[in-house]
Amino acid sequence: MLLRFSGMLKKFLLDHLGTNSLGRVIMALITQNAPLWIYTADNTLLLFAGLFEAWQFQPGEWQTTFTILTTSANRLLQPIHNRMPVILPPETYDRWLSTVEPDPRDLLVPFPADLMMMWPISTRVNKPDNDEPEILEPFEPITGSSPNLL
Repeated sequence: MLLRFSGMLKKFLLDHLGTNSLGRVIMALITQNAPLWIYTADNTLLLFAGLFEAWQFQPGEWQTTFTILTTSANRLLQPIHNRMPVILPPETYDRWLSTVEPDPRDLLVPFPADLMMMWPISTRVNKPDNDEPEILEPFEPITGSSPNLL
């Protein structure tokens, strides 16, 4: 299964912050409780690798459930979290969805950091009533290829 997203929100894990420049920037944002919006640098959809299953909860009661697979964090996300969703590049979609592929585990790797961007967004995103595109407007982007990243 592939799950399409335009981006993802990330909260901070304090124990993953470094003392480098990115860690200091993120720490300053934490004091403002600013969540991060993470997306592809070319603004294409993120497709997460997932699995689904239909199973019988009780006799006659079927449930369909799914999970998003995770992997270790890439260079961009490491300062804020230890893992990230498995994001598949377009050339792997058919292989991931194939019922013939014997073992696609080699696709379960971090998405390249230099193809992603993130920036802090308003905490207004935490309230479902605030449903407008302006909520994702950036303060200042932090890119995976930024020279001050590490």
